[in-house]
Amino acid sequence: MFPELQEIIDLDLTSLRNGNLILMSENGLDASFLIHHFLSYFLKNKCNVCFVGFCQTFGHYNTVAQKLGTNLNVAKQNGQLVFIEALKTTTQNLVTPSNNPFDCIDKELSIQSIYELIKSAVENLQQSSKTPTLILFDNLSIMQYVGVETLHIVSLVQYLRTCKTFENTTIAAMVTNDQNIDDEDASLLWKHLCHHSDLTIEANCLPSGYLKEVHGEIIAKWKDPLGLAKSARKPQSAQYRIKDKNVTFFAKGTSKMVL
Repeated sequence: MFPELQEIIDLDLTSLRNGNLILMSENGLDASFLIHHFLSYFLKNKCNVCFVGFCQTFGHYNTVAQKLGTNLNVAKQNGQLVFIEALKTTTQNLVTPSNNPFDCIDKELSIQSIYELIKSAVENLQQSSKTPTLILFDNLSIMQYVGVETLHIVSLVQYLRTCKTFENTTIAAMVTNDQNIDDEDASLLWKHLCHHSDLTIEANCLPSGYLKEVHGEIIAKWKDPLGLAKSARKPQSAQYRIKDKNVTFFAKGTSKMVL
């Protein structure tokens, strides 16, 4: 995990409620370091994790996690982590072939299959341990790319948030929301999930373009729709640089490269 990022988003496991949604977005860049942060943070705090992977294999994530000091194989063996190959599950639900390779996927069956896999995994994790549970999606936008309708993806997240058999379960999901590309479906998915989210973390490319020492900036926003917080949290922002085994964060404009 990245302590500087933790200070920016100010996540407190004791204050999370069942069904909380943390929504991440990447705009014109790769923000997978956010996925690794939450994966490592919850595991190191002895929480259960159901990791739903669309983008990469378990082996890839384990290699990167080990560089950051977390061994996913050990977490799996200890019953703390379950990894679901979601894209494989999606493409297994095939019907009759057509000219469009993605037309042959039964979209509703794919959503149902993924939901049942996640539900079963979380229930098994929580039978073994009553610690908080994280359901982590590495990128929900992949489902759009293979033809799953936006509202079906939103429904999947909502079903998981309101599942009555879950206890103390948080959902964290990444989506792609490239504002330089005219993609109505991507924008719609982001807006729908934003409406239901408790925390949004946007990773954006720099308005000035790519710099060697500054790779992007993040904006973290907490919501309090019921007005329960004693004091509203102000949005937090920072610029960052990705290194081989770390990500460093600093206030906007403090890097020598952008002064």
